[in-house]
Amino acid sequence: MFGFMPHDATSSPATADTAPATARDQTDDAKSATVGSPDMNVWMVGQQVSPTQRRGRYEPATFGHPAKMLPELARRIVETYSREGNTVVDLMSGIGTTGVESIWLNRNYVGVEIEHEYYAIQKANLDLAKSQGALGQWSLNVGDAQDDFGIREVDLVTFSPPYHDAIHNQGNELERIKKKIASGSASQALVRRFANWNESTEQAAAGTRSKGYSSNVTNIGHQKGDTFRASMSQIYARAFASLRPGGYLAVVTKDQRDRKTGELTDVYGDTVKACKDAGFQLHQHIVAILCKVDENSGKITPRTSHWQRIAVNKSLGTDRVILLGQFEDVAVFRKPAL
Repeated sequence: MFGFMPHDATSSPATADTAPATARDQTDDAKSATVGSPDMNVWMVGQQVSPTQRRGRYEPATFGHPAKMLPELARRIVETYSREGNTVVDLMSGIGTTGVESIWLNRNYVGVEIEHEYYAIQKANLDLAKSQGALGQWSLNVGDAQDDFGIREVDLVTFSPPYHDAIHNQGNELERIKKKIASGSASQALVRRFANWNESTEQAAAGTRSKGYSSNVTNIGHQKGDTFRASMSQIYARAFASLRPGGYLAVVTKDQRDRKTGELTDVYGDTVKACKDAGFQLHQHIVAILCKVDENSGKITPRTSHWQRIAVNKSLGTDRVILLGQFEDVAVFRKPAL
C-alpha cells in the first residue's frame, strides 16, 4: 500500500489477484496495435477503435463517459514519462483510463475525480484490472482538482482538461433534432436515425451522451472565459507543487470550435501559457493521431462522432469550411530539476 494514501481514499488490495493475463500480456497486445517508432513525437493511437482497445479490460459502464482518453494514448504517456514503481497522478481521472493503463504498467496510481458517478466506474475498472493481474497499486479520491491532495514527489501528473465553455456552447443537439422531427422539417435520414433514439444504447455504442459531461455546478467544465482559465492555473500550480524536481506534467488537449462564433479555441496555446506561468518548462509537443492509417496503402479511416460529422456536413457549400479534427495535442512539461 501507499504510505501517502490521502484521507478517505479507496484503494486496491495490497496483492494482485491471480488471473491468466499478465501485465506483459496486456502491454504487448497494446504495442501490437501501434504504428510508428516510439521515439517520435507523432503517435498513432487510433489504429484500433476505442471499444476494441477497451474490450475485456474495462467495465461496460465506461462507455457512457463522453470524453474518454484512448487507452493507447494513456499507455504511451505513462510508458514514456515514467518507470516501473513510479507514482502517476491523474487530477481529472474520470472513468480511470490513465489508472488502468498505469497499474498494468506496474506504476503506482493516484486518481482524483469530482464526479461520484465516474468515481464509481473508475473504481470498478481498477478492481477489474487488479483481478486480471495488474501489479501496480492505486488510490482513488473524490475531490476537486484545485484542492491540495497532499502528495509530493510525484513522478508524472497527466490529465485531459475539460473543453472549456466550447463544449457547452454546443447545447443539446439531440433536443434540437427532436424539435425538427416533431415539426416535420427533418429529413427522412434524420428521422430514421433519431426518431427512436435510446440514450443508454447510444452511449454504449458511441461512448457519448447528449446531455453533456456533468450537471455538477462545481465542475470547472461549466466555467467560461477568465474564470475557467483561473481555475486551470490553480490546477497547474497544484500539479507543480506535487511533482518531484525533474518530474513531468502531460496535458492532453484538443482545440474546440465555438458553435456560436465558429472560432477555433486555442486550447493548446492557452495550456502552454498557463503551465509556463506556473513554473513549468515546455519539454515536448506530441501529436496524437486519432484516425486509422493503413500501413500499406496509407488510406485514412477517420474516427469521428455523429456530432462532428453533422458540423462538417453543415459547412459544406458555405463560406466557412470545417474539417474533421483527427489529432490531439499532448503538451509535456517538466518541473525544473534542482
